[in-house]
Amino acid sequence: TAKGSIEEVTGSAVVGGAKIHVVDATLALPTPLAIWRGMIGNPVKGALIAQYDPIEQNAVERAVQDAFEHRSGGSNRPLLLKHEP
Repeated sequence: TAKGSIEEVTGSAVVGGAKIHVVDATLALPTPLAIWRGMIGNPVKGALIAQYDPIEQNAVERAVQDAFEHRSGGSNRPLLLKHEP
């Protein structure tokens, strides 16, 4: 939470005179397919997914894309993740 973050930073002995500004933020991610491609292109996630057999890879891909499509409202829509303090 914003309050917890402020307390953690301002309570640190190393940090003095810290100013904390809490903002609203929205992270826009591309389409579900682009998100999936980014995941498999990631050195860590891609390496983990590559260990699956093709049937498992297809199942994981479909599950990931379905989840992002549901949250974004469609297969060609960006996923908007909103943070409110």
